[in-house]
Amino acid sequence: MTVFGAAVLLAGLLLAAPPATANDDAYTREIRAEGEKTERLDRAREEIRRSEEQERARENKDNKTAGPAPAGKTQEDFEKLLRKDSPASYRFYADFTPERRSGIFKLYLKEKRMSVVKRKIVDTYLGI
Repeated sequence: MTVFGAAVLLAGLLLAAPPATANDDAYTREIRAEGEKTERLDRAREEIRRSEEQERARENKDNKTAGPAPAGKTQEDFEKLLRKDSPASYRFYADFTPERRSGIFKLYLKEKRMSVVKRKIVDTYLGI
């Protein structure tokens, strides 16, 4: 075997060998970490988009179905409606004093939209 043949054989073995692992592993880890961050952001954006769509659908439903409060509507009827249509808002509402509940009911009679009432309930509960 000549020197040239040995050099070709050695070069072939070096090219066939796996690349250095220390630098490539760190680089690969960084690339994977960046990809995972991007995937998490994409999932979060998708969840936000779905949540906003659901909220818009609820708002549209409230705007179509709530309508004006029927004449003679009582606070008890309002509370039943709130409990049925929005149990989470009702839980906050149930913690209010009778005076605050009365104020929320008056807002319902005035605004005639559950979306406005639910927003007021949350704002009141949070002290906003």
